Amino acid sequence: MAEPIRVVVTGAAGQIAYSLLYSIAKGDVFGKDQPIILMLLDIPPMLPVLEGVVMELQDCALPLLRDVIPTDKVDVGFKDVDAAILVGSMPRKEGMERKDLLKANVAIFKTQGAALDQHAKKTVRGIGRAAVQSLLQSSAKVAVVDLNATCGEQCKAQLDAEFGEGNCTFIPCDVSNGDALRDAFQATVDKFGRLDIVINNAGINNEKNWEKTIQVNLTSVIKGTYLGLEHMSKEYGKEGGTIINVSSMAAFLHSPHQPVYTATKHGVIGFTRAMADASSHGEYGVRINVLCPAFVDTPLLHSVEDEDNMGKFVKFKDDFKRSMTKFGVLQPSLIAEGMMRLIMDSSLNGAVMKITCSKGIHFHTYEPMSA
Repeated sequence: MAEPIRVVVTGAAGQIAYSLLYSIAKGDVFGKDQPIILMLLDIPPMLPVLEGVVMELQDCALPLLRDVIPTDKVDVGFKDVDAAILVGSMPRKEGMERKDLLKANVAIFKTQGAALDQHAKKTVRGIGRAAVQSLLQSSAKVAVVDLNATCGEQCKAQLDAEFGEGNCTFIPCDVSNGDALRDAFQATVDKFGRLDIVINNAGINNEKNWEKTIQVNLTSVIKGTYLGLEHMSKEYGKEGGTIINVSSMAAFLHSPHQPVYTATKHGVIGFTRAMADASSHGEYGVRINVLCPAFVDTPLLHSVEDEDNMGKFVKFKDDFKRSMTKFGVLQPSLIAEGMMRLIMDSSLNGAVMKITCSKGIHFHTYEPMSA
């Protein structure tokens, strides 16, 4: 049998979490052959309730459940977890505006995300995953689109356990395939009835197969933006929405180790700003902004050491590592916070958001063009 995985459930004393724990412990979420160590995290006043929950689970004598640990300390609850089910969020109250709900849950998610970043295993993290959780916590319905079907299905199972079935769907898709991407957009609308937010986040760092890097990092962003407009623009009789295209601080630099990657990120900014102007002049009702994070602690960051990815540019990997040491490495939760700000702030269109270790979330300003 496999080694046990550690799973943290926040808000574990609440009714929603309580209904999930038995399903997780008996293998409905992670498989019938996967042993589980459950970490139950809640605020200090709820610890006596958690003790009762522990006894109930232990009385069930579930063969996959190796241990249950209640705690009110985030460093204990998130320590080396393989999966996190974050139920500790604010539900939408009667008469509550969506923007207020988003604001409240961004604060909660920021705290939980910071704990994940600091204490969880790296496999739990990622910009896309952080953004999806933040959106689901704010009562959005989300389609996760990714090439890796195995990871995608596992991610969906965890999110279903956390937020309930029907709020998230997974669509396997190679975003560099235009027909497949179009089908993914249509499948999302078929599932949820409409589209309000598009986040074009797919990215690779492959200087050896540089044509593929252009297809994924730039061409798919252009296609994703156009498809988003087809489903959201008032020009097509829709109700408007928002699009976030993910670029990089690499767009503001020139580094020897990733010239094509850098070029694609320059392109994303130029395209996004031009399309934002087009949306404004055309009265599309769609805000289009771009997010530019510095180094982020994701698997993509470590691809620079792989010759199969970098080709002849792998010889510059030490320069890349020195840059990481100089500028620092961001955690995905901060990127998700930036995304939520772009979604929530209706005044932003054509904005270029930068996220760095030294300045946090801030915006790039351009000098007016002179004749």
